[in-house]
Amino acid sequence: SLSVNVMPNPFSTDPVLFITGTDAGKETVITVTDISGRTVYASRISASADQRLQLATSGWSSGLYMIQVQNGNNRLTQRII
Repeated sequence: SLSVNVMPNPFSTDPVLFITGTDAGKETVITVTDISGRTVYASRISASADQRLQLATSGWSSGLYMIQVQNGNNRLTQRII
């Protein structure tokens, strides 16, 4: 099943997303929104079984963010601080 681990969380430097359990035949869409719902990051990643992605967060304010990862019909949302 789809899984996302974020390290470090809470973060003070650019966090790394470790995405596992994706369908290798499907594109992975990653969206990060702030607490007001504004999209601060969006990316589409080519299909692969396991993925690693570092987020550049230098322009982000401190606070709560929601990461949504979608791969085919699977969707997962996780909070980061």
